[in-house]
This record gives sequence, C-alpha cells and structure tokens, in this order.
Amino acid sequence: MFHQYTLGVLSHYSYLVASGNEILIVDPARDIRRYLDDAKALNARITRIYLTHSHADFVAGHTELAQATGAKVIVNRATGAGYPHEPVGDGDAIAFGRVKGVVLTTPGHTPDGTCLLLYAPADAPAPRLLFTGDTLFIGSVGRPDLMGGNISAAWLAAQGFESWT
Repeated sequence: MFHQYTLGVLSHYSYLVASGNEILIVDPARDIRRYLDDAKALNARITRIYLTHSHADFVAGHTELAQATGAKVIVNRATGAGYPHEPVGDGDAIAFGRVKGVVLTTPGHTPDGTCLLLYAPADAPAPRLLFTGDTLFIGSVGRPDLMGGNISAAWLAAQGFESWT
C-alpha cells in the first residue's frame, strides 16, 4: 500500500508505504497526526522513518513521529544528525515487511541527499518505486547552490541525462 501526502504551501510531499503490518514513512511533514491516523486505520505500525535529505521542509516531523511510534529514523551518515538515528550510505539496504529499500547517495541539492529505491517484494527483479526527495522534480532538479554547493543545476541535469544514455 502506498500513499502520497501533499503540503501545498511548501510544495512538500511525504509518503507512506505499508507492507504487512509495518509502515515506512518517507520525509514526514511537521504535522504527524495524519501518519498516526493512517497507521491506526491500516492496523499497522510505523517502524521506519526515512529522510531523503536534511532541509527544513523535510525534517520537521521525524523526531516527534519516532517518539510517538518507536520507529527508527534513517538518514544519510553524511547528515551528522544530533538525534537518535540509523546512519546509512550508498547501497545500504532497509527492510520492512516484504519490501527492501536500497539507498542511493545523490548529493547535489544538499550534500547529504539520497534517493530510496524500493523493491516489492524484496526479491523482485526490478524496483517498483523511487523516492527522490529534492534531487529530482518534474522537469527539473533540486538547486545545487543552496547549501554551499558549487555546481550548477544545468551541470547536475546534464550528469543525470548522461547516465540515462
């Protein structure tokens, strides 16, 4: 089960992925009530919280959600998080229910940017979902110059295009 949440004022998207009785929340917003309500309705537990990058719009609700549920907060080890978390890096796997996630480090918009590739079921030959955070947008990429970056959006987009050809 997959659900996308939208917080239009920030153009922020977060996600719920349920497998069996476990739930992964990706990039939770500040108001965690909707995740708690949906977990209750699904009769499932939030066991993992994944942050694609450290940025004010994406990290607002993760510590509160972890405190309310006992879920693990999973972030790129490059984040240097000062809260309880499970650090991950490129190629690391995250398992929940019958799903496997694979971490892809994608620095650019932020130095600790990641994407999460989901395989459902875990042994599927091809992935089903890719969570990109602010790495990719529809028709654009996340600005790489906001947090001390020195590459241009055009260069970053060209690298992505080159990797597809």
